[in-house]
Order: sequence, then structure tokens, then C-alpha cells
Amino acid sequence: MEPRLPVGIYAVTTHELGRATATSWMTSVGRWEVWIAAVFWAVVFAAMVAARLRARPTTARGSAGAGQTARPQSTASTATGALP
Repeated sequence: MEPRLPVGIYAVTTHELGRATATSWMTSVGRWEVWIAAVFWAVVFAAMVAARLRARPTTARGSAGAGQTARPQSTASTATGALP
């Protein structure tokens, strides 16, 4: 479950309930909850960007084609099956 979505929903509903009932403390709590929800959204967005940057594939330059990684060459002789 995403924690930032319910925090934003509760913030807006608390603020609006405070406005509807003319309860100033509830309106104030709702304002603070909006800021907390905004911080959650910013942290999750930053984590998403960081994960995306970390997941970029790396390729060997020069020896392999585009999108392909270089394979190690085998040192054993496959034609004769024996070493000299």
C-alpha cells in the first residue's frame, strides 16, 4: 500500500471537515498533513529517479556491438581437443 496517498487524502478531508464545521484546530492539522504528504511525494519521486538511474545497463565500449556485452574468449583448443 502506498503511504503517501492516504496521507494526502486524510489531509484534504481533515482540512475540509474543519472548514465545514468551523473547527480551526482541524483546519490547522489538515494544513500540516498536506505538507507531510508533499514531503512523502518528494521522497518517493527522488527514490524513483535514483532507482531508474541505477538500473541503466552498461556495455563494453569498442569490442561489442550496440546493446551487446562482450563475451570472454575460450583458451582451450577445440579443433584437436588436446594441448600441445
